Amino acid sequence: MKYIKIVLALLIFIGCAPFTNNVSASEVDLVQKLWDGTNGRLIEAMTTSSNETIALVHEKDRKRSIVKFSEDGQVLKKHTFDNYGAIRIFKDKAGKVFVPVFVEPNILMVYNEDLTKIWIENAFVRPEDEYIYSSFSLHQDGDNILLNNLRQTKGTASSNDLFVFSPEGIELEIYRDKEFDFYPIGRTDAGHLYYHKINLYGKDPNPIRTNFNFSAYGFEHGVYSEVSYLYEYKDFDIAELTENERMVVKFDKYGSVLGTQTIEGSYLLATDDYAFIRGSFGPSYRLDLNTLKLTKYNISEESLPDYNSEANAISDGEKVHILDDAGYISHSIQASGDVHNISEKYIAVTSKDRLAVYERESGDKVGEVSGNYDRVYPGKNDNGFYATNDDSWAYYSIGKANVGPTYEPTKQWTISFSTEIDASTVTPTTIYVTNKEGQKAAVATKVEGSKIYLSAPASGYVSGETYTLHITDAVKAKSGSKLKNGVTKVFSIR
Repeated sequence: MKYIKIVLALLIFIGCAPFTNNVSASEVDLVQKLWDGTNGRLIEAMTTSSNETIALVHEKDRKRSIVKFSEDGQVLKKHTFDNYGAIRIFKDKAGKVFVPVFVEPNILMVYNEDLTKIWIENAFVRPEDEYIYSSFSLHQDGDNILLNNLRQTKGTASSNDLFVFSPEGIELEIYRDKEFDFYPIGRTDAGHLYYHKINLYGKDPNPIRTNFNFSAYGFEHGVYSEVSYLYEYKDFDIAELTENERMVVKFDKYGSVLGTQTIEGSYLLATDDYAFIRGSFGPSYRLDLNTLKLTKYNISEESLPDYNSEANAISDGEKVHILDDAGYISHSIQASGDVHNISEKYIAVTSKDRLAVYERESGDKVGEVSGNYDRVYPGKNDNGFYATNDDSWAYYSIGKANVGPTYEPTKQWTISFSTEIDASTVTPTTIYVTNKEGQKAAVATKVEGSKIYLSAPASGYVSGETYTLHITDAVKAKSGSKLKNGVTKVFSIR
């Protein structure tokens, strides 16, 4: 395919003659590193009420640290733990950060957002000689702290002890030897489906067992006897049963079967309306949870696609497909790698040697970062994010450090190409201007030969605002050539 090349074979100039504001794709990079984190992998980060950062970091020597950073990335305080059982970062109802830390064998302590220890208690954990396996996890219920100890005792199946602590460190409840989980998981046993629920509001989390015999619903008795999964929705539950074949079964809240659907692939939780069925080197589908109807996605079947529910996007190894609220593909971005959510406005795509940031709505690339980052976490606002790998992490901003040149509210842009432009490809969706909230400005375009004139809104741009000019790769020359990549330029108004 022939491309309109930027800067080399074809120059795009933005400005009035003489052309003084040359712009190339390499110069339009709005992603700026604000500061580096400490050594190790970032596990979790949260912004305090004073706009500082509390980070949980897994260091190389298997230690974990909680670190407090100033707004400009200076380390203010740090605590490191060797024999940790579990550490989490939570935010209370008043918006204050707090950090519970469980240190084996039985110490639970809590730090406030200044990383000052506010209380420490002993949890009455079973002695180590009573079990052969044990793991700990921390959960939040309002301002209460839940410490779960999953154990496998000698000669018995696994069970849980749950400790509930108040924000002041008072042990409110201890639930011993309970069979429950904090995730919607069901298990099939001898032709029956079990699932467990837990009330996290201080009441006894005894499991509710809903039993039914598969044969009574047309299933072969005992066929689905391996571990399966149950996903709990507001008005119904979905079970994914696996052994000889995969099947999705929809139940009402009383355990009655509402419908079934055989699937090929893995069921991935999406929304209350649809689920993503991921194919392995084969088709992937959208499953309508109301009708259990399957709709095939038009994506590559040459790999195992990556679905990110927070980003509401699928990466198939060749492109990133952005889904709409109903779970259908809205548009696709030519990008290869794993997709991550940054905010409602931006997504990130990571590959072996770089991280690229794209506008979710337009698909425009706004910048990239060199490095083998493999995880991305949302930052302090819509324009910030944390990126990490096993060795290091950093905090980045999109557009914050680069607001571009400043112009009058009546600014008119002249975009010059080296060949005649196909006027039919110049539309409000191929060349447009957005403000920092992503709202389009009411600009007007006019095509004359190899030039495109972009007039300011009738009332002018807003003084003090920052805008972005977008030129997508859908703009074509009359010869049929197109831009190889879209271009964006940030500018401000006096």
